[in-house]
Amino acid sequence: MDAISYLKRDHRTVEARFKEFERTGRKAKSAKKKVVKRIVQELSLHGDVEEQIFSPALQDMAREKELMLVALEEHDVVKGLLQQPESMDPKEERFDAKVTEKLGQRLEEGKAAIKSPKEYIRLK
Repeated sequence: MDAISYLKRDHRTVEARFKEFERTGRKAKSAKKKVVKRIVQELSLHGDVEEQIFSPALQDMAREKELMLVALEEHDVVKGLLQQPESMDPKEERFDAKVTEKLGQRLEEGKAAIKSPKEYIRLK
């Protein structure tokens, strides 16, 4: 499996977790916490793979190093976001929004970047 296929598959897996989160009932707080834990684990592993394997290889090929630096900064932002819902109580009013709006939005942005990587890294 090539790197792009791997990352796309990973995105689909995490996307399924977000759908699972959305299907849990409003009162299913412990179930939500478990799903969030899996989302955090999967996104953390995904980010590590991107940063340690995928990004360095692409950085060597990218014309504009600035784009790769921006991508790495985005990963730092996501790492911070991952800590927030994991440390929250699912009973907190903002819990669902942290998961669906903040993390879900970042997932969509990551998926867009993988759909057309040449556009995002401007290969030579």
